[in-house]
Amino acid sequence: SDQPIVSERVMYWPDPVTAWSEAHSTLGVESAGLHWGVADGRKGMGPQYSTYLLLANPNDAAVTVRVRFLRTSGAPIEKLFDVAARRRFNIDLNTAVPELADEVFSSEITVMGNLPIVVEEALYWNALGVQWSGGAAIPATRLP
Repeated sequence: SDQPIVSERVMYWPDPVTAWSEAHSTLGVESAGLHWGVADGRKGMGPQYSTYLLLANPNDAAVTVRVRFLRTSGAPIEKLFDVAARRRFNIDLNTAVPELADEVFSSEITVMGNLPIVVEEALYWNALGVQWSGGAAIPATRLP
């Protein structure tokens, strides 16, 4: 836009009784970048956390990204992912990174090239015996 705007992404999930049982919202970002960080990922544990990294590629060409998972104990884990041109690619950490079992971690996302992307994290958990009864989303922080 050539004028200031505000953007967000809101997600609601239904409940058969109340129509909507939960929601989360995340702010938009000012611009795409080459290096991003997310401080709080979780996988498994008591509430069965599920973390997703959401990578948006606004470019006319595909990009490859390296994601380093910085663990509270143990060596970092690195994975490469390809993100198609003008697409959003969701990394389901439950299946894409089985090495992260019952852990809290941070994620560092680096584009392998000069085409910037946008990164967001979504986190879901179970409560009171209901799958994904809670959730949160946050834009990643652009790093130098």
